[in-house]
Amino acid sequence: MMPASVYLDAKFAEAERLTALDPPARAVYRRLAVLRTRLAAEVGVKPYHVYTNRQLIELSEKKPADLSGLSAITGFGQKRLVDYGDLILASIKTEVPVTTHGIRPNTLNSFAPSDFS
Repeated sequence: MMPASVYLDAKFAEAERLTALDPPARAVYRRLAVLRTRLAAEVGVKPYHVYTNRQLIELSEKKPADLSGLSAITGFGQKRLVDYGDLILASIKTEVPVTTHGIRPNTLNSFAPSDFS
């Protein structure tokens, strides 16, 4: 079992990396976090089985552009590449904001009353 101090050091380091992300990397982080939650629900596993928080931060920092770059992420082997690689890359490349409800924030107030009749 890992000593508590080692575990806490790792968690603090993870938090520091997360807060150090620049705004574009934070946007990637949010999109990938939503994707991870959706994939985990579809497959019926815990989100960290899709990819861990540490991998999520590394993906956001490095923003790989292809499967080769994705394979350089710690813990991304052939199975993860096959199962999730294309979806992760698409999520990294897109600039469309994602919410937990799948609605882009800019469209919330753009409906006219006639749209609902």
